[in-house]
Amino acid sequence: MDLVSTVEAPNRSVDEPLIWMLADARAVRQTARFDFIWIRLLNIPDALSARRYLVDGQVVIEVADDLGLTEGRYRLEGGPSGASCVPTSSSADISLGVDALGSAYLGGVSLRTLGQAGRVVEHRHGTLARADAMFRSPVLPWCTTWF
Repeated sequence: MDLVSTVEAPNRSVDEPLIWMLADARAVRQTARFDFIWIRLLNIPDALSARRYLVDGQVVIEVADDLGLTEGRYRLEGGPSGASCVPTSSSADISLGVDALGSAYLGGVSLRTLGQAGRVVEHRHGTLARADAMFRSPVLPWCTTWF
């Protein structure tokens, strides 16, 4: 291995452990990073009900959609064993766009990070942290096929 000066590893997961296998991770020069995936939820109650969540919790999510296809408020109750999500007229705990919800749904970015970027608004103190804990994923999304 002492004679190896270059290692190429194309099309790897965004949380690829290869960099941490090297003696000097600072020597890595990353030239591109892609997850090859994008999602737009069209049926929010079914999508959020089908997903499992890292911790138990409940949150009312208000979704904005420029196309008007999925906007509304949804009460999500979920945890590791399952979830239910239904439309509601209750006050929103958090508000976000359908694009931000898609990112959180896949687990590729935390709701906390989206909140810091102004993409999620917290209406009730502590609910963003709860929703963030629920939506976290132990693995980042990654698609191995270009489409």
